[in-house]
This record gives sequence, C-alpha cells and structure tokens, in this order.
Amino acid sequence: MTFAEMTTESLQFAVAQFDGILGLAFQNISVDSIDPPLKVLYDKGLIDKYMVSFRLGKVSGETGQVTVGGFDPTQYIGNLNWVPVSKELWWYVDMDDILVDGKSLGLCSAQKCHAVIDTGTSLIIGKKELIDPIKKNVNVDLFCKDIDNNPTITFVLAGVHYPLKPSEYILDVGVEGIHECIPGIEDMDLGDKMDFILLGDVFLRVYYSVYDMNVGGTGGPRVGFARAIDKN
Repeated sequence: MTFAEMTTESLQFAVAQFDGILGLAFQNISVDSIDPPLKVLYDKGLIDKYMVSFRLGKVSGETGQVTVGGFDPTQYIGNLNWVPVSKELWWYVDMDDILVDGKSLGLCSAQKCHAVIDTGTSLIIGKKELIDPIKKNVNVDLFCKDIDNNPTITFVLAGVHYPLKPSEYILDVGVEGIHECIPGIEDMDLGDKMDFILLGDVFLRVYYSVYDMNVGGTGGPRVGFARAIDKN
C-alpha cells in the first residue's frame, strides 16, 4: 500500500482534528481507479475477509472500535441484519420506508428511496424534499428542554426497522456545561443525481455496521447492522 505525504495543507486539513480521509468504498469512485486500501490488504493476504466494521463512540470522548477483515460480535447486541448494496459506488442501499412514531411518511411509495451508509458524514443528510417531511415533526429547543417529547424516527432497510430515539438524533453541542441542542438531521443540496439520504454518524453511533464485499459469497456486496453495545 502506498501513501503520499502532503507538503502543503489546505485549510480544512489545517484546522480539522484529523489528518486525512481513508476511502473504504468501491474502486469505481477512487481517483485514477487506484486500488482502495481494503482491496490491497485482501489481495496481499493480509486480511482473511474483504470487510471492515465499526462501532462508533456514542458520546464525546468515548472510544469506538474498527475491525479490519471481519467483525466483532462483542460490540453489538443480537444478530447482524444484512442489506444488499444496490449500486457499487458508495455503500449505497435501497431504503424501504421512513417512519415517524411508527407512521409511514409515504416518501418511499411514490419514488424509490435510497441511503448511503457513510462513517465520514457526521449527520443524517438528504435533499430538502426528503428531509423536510421528517424535520417538520421535530421541535428542538435550543437549550435542550423537553427533548424527549419529540418522536422516534425509524429507517427501514431490507424489511428491518432501525429506530432512533430523540436523544439519539438530537445533538447537545454545548460546551463547558452549557447545553445547546441541534437536530442531527439536516437538508443539503446534494445535486440532482444525489438521490439518497446519507446515514452518517448520528445513525452509526446507534448501530454497529459491517461493510462486506462478500467475495466468494452469493448476492454481492452488503452492509450489516445490529444495535451497538452501550459502553456507559
């Protein structure tokens, strides 16, 4: 595996608390079709399986875990549920439905809904016409009052419901003991071709995720989910 070192940092790398981005999606979107890191490790026999899995820390300062070449059953509750990848670019899957307090918003009946599972995205993000019907049901007080009065939001993938409680999708971004809350679900102009919702860290802090190229298996690449353990 070859790494290049920067001689000059752009602003986002100079001020951010990370040193770079490690691409873990498909070769179809890699620059100059360079082999992604996981493919290099697998092709060289350094990992047994072409997969990677994550448990993210649920609160600031809590450590998570990444497992390269497999997954760790001690990091989640119950069994993994698998969702097939429907487009081999990002980890792009079909979404069956979006529910608010158990009631369908009907967003996925008139048109197909899709999701991209992305550990590199902090929030849950989508175009306005998909996110607005969700957010109009959410009332976030800036000072975090009555947060639990908000609804449970559920994403349905491959027939399995993945609910998020208000405390899981509303973020307290305050500092030094001062509470300040914002919704972890936001709309963004992703362009006409971006027909999906990005399920980022707001979702992935709650659900352990496995990204499996499924080499030698049937059905092609897939993403696995299970409720993550609570370290607190």
